[in-house]
Amino acid sequence: MRKRLGLAAMLVTFAAPARADVTVTINPGEGARYAEQAKIPLQQIEQQLQSELRTLFQTYRLGDYLRAFGDAQSCTARGLGVDYGSTIGLVEVGIAGNVALNGNSAITEGDQNTQPIAGVATNLTAMVGLNLGFLGLRPVTLFGNYFTRKFGYREFGAEVDNYGAHIQVKLFAPRRETLWSAFLQWGGIALTTGFDHARLRFTLTKPFTRVIPISTGQGPTARVAVNALGTMAIESSTYSVPIELTTNFRFLYVLTAYGGAGFDFQFGGGSDLDVNLDGKLTGTVQSQSGSVELGSAQVVATEEAKPSPSKIRGIVGVQANLWFVRLFTQLNVMPEPFVASLAVGLRLAF
Repeated sequence: MRKRLGLAAMLVTFAAPARADVTVTINPGEGARYAEQAKIPLQQIEQQLQSELRTLFQTYRLGDYLRAFGDAQSCTARGLGVDYGSTIGLVEVGIAGNVALNGNSAITEGDQNTQPIAGVATNLTAMVGLNLGFLGLRPVTLFGNYFTRKFGYREFGAEVDNYGAHIQVKLFAPRRETLWSAFLQWGGIALTTGFDHARLRFTLTKPFTRVIPISTGQGPTARVAVNALGTMAIESSTYSVPIELTTNFRFLYVLTAYGGAGFDFQFGGGSDLDVNLDGKLTGTVQSQSGSVELGSAQVVATEEAKPSPSKIRGIVGVQANLWFVRLFTQLNVMPEPFVASLAVGLRLAF
């Protein structure tokens, strides 16, 4: 027992404690002259800057922000590696892209001064499907998907990778074509489950710059530019098991609509944030020419959070069937907290 307690104490000792500090320092001389030109009290300028930086970096709710960021990234993997709108003859290959929004104020309220990485996650994957009809298991299809890439996003370098494996079983699917099949055909009920992994990492590669408006309450009359150097990294990694129940209808052979519901058990992974920035503050006034070096701002934040343990979501999609080519768009929606992901892709089915 003592050994276990000692190990626990060591883990607590070496774990990085959560931290969120925002410090704004304005030089009294230059700051006073700037406040007079802007007709805003210097204390109010400092308070607005500090408040905007806290909002920008979400320091007042880092845990919730990271959890929402992780949920959005997890949602980008949903449905990219599985086909809900087709009955595969033998094999299918394809590629699809996805973007997920976690419903923060950058999206719902049009706020341009929200966090640098505003809970908007993207993903891309290549997939393959194999129907087991050649083994006498016509209702069963296996799917696999994988992708990794690096790209740039604003001041950040980004890395994304995902992989998954799924099995889909078609129940009650009609086995024969009828006279009405040319106009409308039901595709049965599909039960899908498997495993998904999604990871996204952002690392600051350039100076971090933002322009913050300063207002008197009658609208912005001045602006303060922040130009910061230092480190900032955020990484989200999720492991989950989806269980999905879907159905589809085909119209005139060329158009398929599908939908259903899914339950996601997110059993591993998490999101980590590490920020240490030191920046210069430069002020401008709309009625004045030139700029003023006001002082400095420091942001230090460290936090980690687990994704939500489980999620219920709705699935809806439309697919165009052009001979062996399948063009589709698909929407996944999680109601609380709100996360939506939109996928677009192309598949070749044989």
